[in-house]
Amino acid sequence: MSKILFINPKFQKAIFTPLPDPIERARGKYPPLGLAYLAAVLKQYNYDVLIYDADLEDSDYRGLISKLKKKQPEIIGITSTSFTFLQAKNTARIAKKILPESKIIVGGPHVSIYPKEVLSNKEFDIAVLGEGEQTIIELIEKIEANQDLKDIKGIAYRKDKMVLQNEARPLIQNLDNLPFPARSLLKNEKYFYPFGKRNPFTTVITSRGCPYNCTFCLRASGIHFGKQYRTRSPLNVIKELEEIVNNYKIREIFFYDDVFTLNQARIQELCKAIIKHRIDISWNCRTRVDVITPKLLKIMKRAGCERIHYGVESGDPLILKKLRKHISISQIEKAFSWTKENEIESFAYIMLGAPGETPNSIRKTMQLLKKIKSDYVGFFITTLFPGTDLYNDALKKKRLKTDVWKEFTIGKLKDQPLPFLEENFSRTELQKLLKRSYQEFYFSPSFIWQKFKSLTSFTQLRINLRGFLLLLQI
Repeated sequence: MSKILFINPKFQKAIFTPLPDPIERARGKYPPLGLAYLAAVLKQYNYDVLIYDADLEDSDYRGLISKLKKKQPEIIGITSTSFTFLQAKNTARIAKKILPESKIIVGGPHVSIYPKEVLSNKEFDIAVLGEGEQTIIELIEKIEANQDLKDIKGIAYRKDKMVLQNEARPLIQNLDNLPFPARSLLKNEKYFYPFGKRNPFTTVITSRGCPYNCTFCLRASGIHFGKQYRTRSPLNVIKELEEIVNNYKIREIFFYDDVFTLNQARIQELCKAIIKHRIDISWNCRTRVDVITPKLLKIMKRAGCERIHYGVESGDPLILKKLRKHISISQIEKAFSWTKENEIESFAYIMLGAPGETPNSIRKTMQLLKKIKSDYVGFFITTLFPGTDLYNDALKKKRLKTDVWKEFTIGKLKDQPLPFLEENFSRTELQKLLKRSYQEFYFSPSFIWQKFKSLTSFTQLRINLRGFLLLLQI
């Protein structure tokens, strides 16, 4: 059987990101859960598979080169986001130089958007589109048998100097049938979450798909994981949590679902099970302000919920409407109030420079943040990401001269600055606004006093001091 190596490329700022460097550095290290899922499937079929997380330990590709020479894999799988595509390409180039006969498979969100453009880069042989757990087994069996790939759903590949794209693979309907991620192949002790009180940590995904239609988000297109919302059963999640705690001694969890509390009854059942099974964990989740209730928050707190990340985006109702968020200012205020009442920390995501943004709308956003008293805020410049309605609209209206992400993918652009909307603010103004927003929120006397009053442990003091020192560098 073939030896297989999965690689998570090193994240480097080859693409200009709008975050200040100190904030970028403080985002933590997250495990490559997608690769761990694929590896777990292959292990069920007794394949010799390893994961190399270059983002965790490789500063200059020397570790990667050593791993390739030592492992000598016949098949190499590389994951790629838009941010890491250049690193994925460099990784593939190095692998081809060392192991020219190896087959290099690439997957991930960026690949699902631009499969043929990705394969215009000769470093890659095959692209896996969308969910890969079912595809990977069929693909490797065909590669080993040296058979034609034309019948494998969910891939694109090169044949006779042409790039062919096969029929899409249907979404996986029963997520409980998937094995748990192969965390045994990861260096779990090295992953951390910057606000985590019990690091090391890991991520857990209990559902896939997002039914919402936000203009700025790739999920709305359904390109990668689809729009159909599919869930794991609470019992299945409990078994994974028990494995994480008992086998890997990890007690800090980030439930990385797009909308964790979309099915409130399911989350109530999950929380009751966590309590019943006495699973001692601290956890975070991401959700929307319109799918949360005081009753749900109460049991989430009892089950170990420490922090909830909410997509607020703006304090201006007109901008929320343009973004197709379908939430109200009242819902935002209630969600943060209920969260605080249940002694759960809150994290608000804010977009600056959204469609229709003006100095007045920015003032409304900052006023709303002062009112809801979010424990933490992440400010982001509105960015035109590939596959989103916001990006496609910018192309249609000629706000972008060319399809910059497509050109970046095929290699025409070597150093790609993220395309901002720049509707009413210039790029320079948006960057200044970003820094000013961080300073205005985190250095306000009310925020500092709020943090001081909430300190209950040395760990909290350490986390807040580290954050404060980083913010001083902006």
